[in-house]
Amino acid sequence: MKIKLWLKLNFRPGDDNVPELPSELRFVYDHLEYNVGTAVSRIVITVSKEIADQLVGWGCNTIAGVSILKSARFYEIYEIADLRDGEIVEVFPNIGFGDEEIINSHSALKLSRACEYCDRVNATQIADFKVKLRPDIDLQLTPTSEWIVSERCMEIFRNHGCEFRPTENKDYSQLLVKQRVHTDIDRKPLKRADFACKQCRTRSIVRNFIVGVPDWVIPKPNPAPTIHNDMPVTLLGADPSTITIARADPDLISIIMSDKPMYEVGDYTDFDALYWSYKVTRAMFFANTTLIRELLEMGATGLMFRPVVLADEPINPDWTDDGKSASNLGMSNKKLIERGIVTQGE
Repeated sequence: MKIKLWLKLNFRPGDDNVPELPSELRFVYDHLEYNVGTAVSRIVITVSKEIADQLVGWGCNTIAGVSILKSARFYEIYEIADLRDGEIVEVFPNIGFGDEEIINSHSALKLSRACEYCDRVNATQIADFKVKLRPDIDLQLTPTSEWIVSERCMEIFRNHGCEFRPTENKDYSQLLVKQRVHTDIDRKPLKRADFACKQCRTRSIVRNFIVGVPDWVIPKPNPAPTIHNDMPVTLLGADPSTITIARADPDLISIIMSDKPMYEVGDYTDFDALYWSYKVTRAMFFANTTLIRELLEMGATGLMFRPVVLADEPINPDWTDDGKSASNLGMSNKKLIERGIVTQGE
């Protein structure tokens, strides 16, 4: 495993009073990027975990009460050698490749308001997508969370029982992800909002990447730099032998709510506003390691993966949207989950 590391610094290395990097770390000076007119600089580099930890430790030195490091963002980069057969991993687009815009969204999607009191949107795909793609990438994800797959990778998916829908792009098709897997939305890095929409009871669900300064950094600077890292998502009741590629249930969503009615349910008149609200919903995907190994062995591009945690029970089994204790409803945790009374969470 390697670490792709984004470091944002409050000072320029080499400025007065900034401690020199240890000799074994000075190679990172070749990767410095400066913001013109400011003291802030940035380092973007792929290194081992040990080197990443040393850089963060150096950045936690303070000058006049301010840490050298403003923020750090860790991306753990796993390779084919890190895959173990018979497991599940989270899959996501290759870092550095952005979302590929749907060119014909107006004609391919039917969008409408789903609730009077929040901006949640119902969406139905009514035509094949035409997507602005990078021709050198095999697996790409649209802003509305559809995987677009190159023709050369499709046979591997089909061998695992996957189905496709055509697109208007030559040599690319849309992967139909039909399986769903429950995520524990109360367990880090996921977080459910404290308040629900008063009508549809939907709550925003976000993924928090901020983990704070590592415990081994002593003394800790105050104020401390912001440290971001990818913690594994927890899946509930997931059986690796039955999952090929699945979408998280529920999706990540950020809704805007009101105490009074804001919308008319079913309204579809302002497509651009609806599309913006719809794109705020983000999907997470999980796949069997056998499928991912086969894709990587054939040289598929655009795909990254990270481990997950498996659990049988939610961390907060007594929570319900009605504010009632699940233990008072006379149902087991399993039954509550099946009935949807307990939202999958920490």
